[in-house]
Amino acid sequence: MILLKVILSLVLAIIPFAYANYQRGQQKKGAQQSNLYTFLAKHLPKITKAWQAVRKFARRIYDGMKRSDSFRRFFTIITLLILIGYQYVDFHVASSIAHTVRETLEYSAEKNVEKIAEMKVWLPYFTKPHATMLVGCFSLLFFSYRFSDMILTLLHNSRRLYCLVGLVTITLTILAPRWNIMAETLAIILMAAYVYPNKRPIEQPKGRKGIPVHQRQKMQILYREAA
Repeated sequence: MILLKVILSLVLAIIPFAYANYQRGQQKKGAQQSNLYTFLAKHLPKITKAWQAVRKFARRIYDGMKRSDSFRRFFTIITLLILIGYQYVDFHVASSIAHTVRETLEYSAEKNVEKIAEMKVWLPYFTKPHATMLVGCFSLLFFSYRFSDMILTLLHNSRRLYCLVGLVTITLTILAPRWNIMAETLAIILMAAYVYPNKRPIEQPKGRKGIPVHQRQKMQILYREAA
């Protein structure tokens, strides 16, 4: 479970760089400009087809979020499931570390030199119970579509607030490893808010503009005279 926690943290850290690499390849399409996706397109066509299918599905969801609450609600549910998944893994990792610490304290230090060394390695990353409770209470807001839509829209439209939350996320990651679950939660919400579009109002169909009454009467007179 600890290995899974490390893998998820690495994936969360790699996603922004992978997205930046993809955007660079899309903006600069030349003979010398290439990225991972263009490399896969040349050498692994099956993976490219799968990627195109995922991209088409994601584009459909993204376009649907601009006009439909159903698509936006689906996106918030996916975000909530990701948050719950990370918190579930973090909880089991914290339980495993707590079990190791408990076993180490039950025996003398002479018989458990290896366990004490292992405890010193993992103890700084043991999540504080207050952080777990705080993140859990915050995730409850995403069970409500109204609150989740408000949070993601506010972060998407306010650049200052987005940068402030990003600064808090980096600070927690560097200076407070035991609050890492909160940094991961904020990072997931920031990435979700980045791709969360504003809802466009439904445009009413515009019919042909009617002819004013006085112009219609003039046209009728002209038709009669011409006849």
